[in-house]
Amino acid sequence: MAKTEYPVPQFDTTTDLLYGMVCGVLLGFTDGVPLVTFPGNVSGAAVPSRTTTQLSTEDIGRSIALVFDRSDPARPVILGCIRPNAKSQTRQDERVVIEGNCEILLRCGKASILLRSDGRVELDGVNIVSRARGRNRILGGSVDLN
Repeated sequence: MAKTEYPVPQFDTTTDLLYGMVCGVLLGFTDGVPLVTFPGNVSGAAVPSRTTTQLSTEDIGRSIALVFDRSDPARPVILGCIRPNAKSQTRQDERVVIEGNCEILLRCGKASILLRSDGRVELDGVNIVSRARGRNRILGGSVDLN
């Protein structure tokens, strides 16, 4: 494999060790092994790494969170991809889709919503409130109250 040079941000350190989390970039894969670069990578070459998460070729070029085994820059471990900041406001014509093959669980404290692939929806909470400005309908093959 030919050595490929990548631009690396300057990193000012008084030691050869890297502590804490560092943001790097996923450059690609060699035989399934992720290759990364990061501030403090003095070689400028892609560094093979281990990972705690599933990565694919679609992640190449994304920012990643790295830690270093025994603080050694030659031993990076990918914690995951850095997600872009969520929008604080969305337009009414935007739609957010979250998909799961089996189940999707949203949980906050004592409340949860479970969506199952068979079409079952479970709401669980201390109090459940349903409000409507217009008609509030409950439709189903049968409806059980209490």
